[in-house]
Amino acid sequence: MFGTGWPVRAIRLGAIAVIASGLALSNAIAKDLVIGTQGLALSMDPLFALDTASLDNNSHIYESLITYDADENVQPRLAVSWESIDERTWEFTLRKGVRFHDGKELRAKDAVASLRRAMREVPGSSSPYTQFFVGVAEIVAVDDYTFRVISEKPSPLFPADMDWVSITPAHVAEQADNDAFNSGKLAIGTGPYRFKRFLPNNTIELVRNDDYWGPSPQWETVTFKQIKNSGSRVAALLAGDVDMINLVPPQDMQRLQRQDSVAVWQKVSDRLVYLLMDQHRDVTPHVVAKDGEEIKNPLKIAEVRRALAMAIDQGAIVKNVMRGMAVEANQPLVGGMPGFSGTIPANADDLEGARALLEEAGFASGFKVTLHGPDGRYLNDAQVTQALGQMLSRLGLDVTVETLPSQIFSSRGNKLDYSLALYGFRLDAGPPTLQWLLHSRNKEAGWGASNRGRYANARVDAITEEVFQTFDADKRAAMVEEASEIVMSDLGIIPLYHQVTVWATRAGLTYEGRIDARTLAMGVTAN
Repeated sequence: MFGTGWPVRAIRLGAIAVIASGLALSNAIAKDLVIGTQGLALSMDPLFALDTASLDNNSHIYESLITYDADENVQPRLAVSWESIDERTWEFTLRKGVRFHDGKELRAKDAVASLRRAMREVPGSSSPYTQFFVGVAEIVAVDDYTFRVISEKPSPLFPADMDWVSITPAHVAEQADNDAFNSGKLAIGTGPYRFKRFLPNNTIELVRNDDYWGPSPQWETVTFKQIKNSGSRVAALLAGDVDMINLVPPQDMQRLQRQDSVAVWQKVSDRLVYLLMDQHRDVTPHVVAKDGEEIKNPLKIAEVRRALAMAIDQGAIVKNVMRGMAVEANQPLVGGMPGFSGTIPANADDLEGARALLEEAGFASGFKVTLHGPDGRYLNDAQVTQALGQMLSRLGLDVTVETLPSQIFSSRGNKLDYSLALYGFRLDAGPPTLQWLLHSRNKEAGWGASNRGRYANARVDAITEEVFQTFDADKRAAMVEEASEIVMSDLGIIPLYHQVTVWATRAGLTYEGRIDARTLAMGVTAN
């Protein structure tokens, strides 16, 4: 059994396949798959980073205890079962007959060593996995195929996070060195593909694992090529240089749909794109008076945050910038997720009302602000940031827009360098959204790791901490709903939209779109 109170996530948003009529594959089906991706893994160490590209690439080599299908329903992976022995203890039973790429069979000691390593910060990592192990007191092997995770407090949601943590042989977890992973020496997993070569910011080459415990992958080799520029990715697909691309830009959708040689696949994702506001510092680094003088941080004032929200026309962003490839958001969660609130109103697009609120807050003449955003992290992110800058300028603010390459943007964001910034967050479910994004930031305790605006509300914190000790799934959903309503009343963040993810393949290939926006070779099949 999967365990008491297991939170099965089933978000039925529906995949839409838009397939251009065209060329069928020849009888001689290609054995090699080349995927052009916007980003590439930062390291072959599966615990180095939590960004989507790293998770995508490394999940071909390594596997976790549990996994989620394209609709985010829980599935067994290296663990065949898990159950709560008591409120503080989870027992996992491993799949038998699974072998690592070096030929050694998976044992409980390997899982224990991998999870214990994830409890420590990986040197150089900007996104530690320690947040998944808050309150874990002990991880012990019971026998060769069984181990237990013992927490200091009730931990009903612990298994839900185990899809993030990859399992390596015990000796790999103990030796763990970034250079050794990147050279392939320690890149040893149980996954359907084996490591062949890693060229940072360029290429990852994989070969099929013919000893894989599960269904044999269709492709003998898989190559991920980093093509950061969206237009260049589209051109590479049309030229036949790659078989598939991810993050198709909205402006190219119609052109690709008209191509006989291309198939387009799309799905509403659980990625929220939102506006982050510094609500912690009394003086925030990128806001000054219009004459350049230092002022107290206006983003700490609720009326100012409300004015910003009311000045933003989400519908115009969805229609004109995202070309319809997004869904307006009035709260963090996607409709259909447990904890989604039906009582939160849509954002009011009211420029005059926004100006009145700004005047009420004491900023009738506005202020100067730098709006930061990534360039190449999310679909049309630079264009969305520019559009937001124009909308906020109409409010009476002097807005400077600064977009940065994805890695630079992330690095500065991790140092809490921004006053106002465009960000994205993969929601997964309500509880982790509260834990990472909306709980007040407490790195040592594992709360608020992604709360870079440092929003804080004591009631939201209390609800979040109670959620993570509640085994009843319905009660958890009700608590998440209450917390979401508080966050939106405070405007802890300004939700903008949920992104629709689009992939394109050459004709004759099929891709099962995923809510989590992952790009996986295992989901690509030849017709």
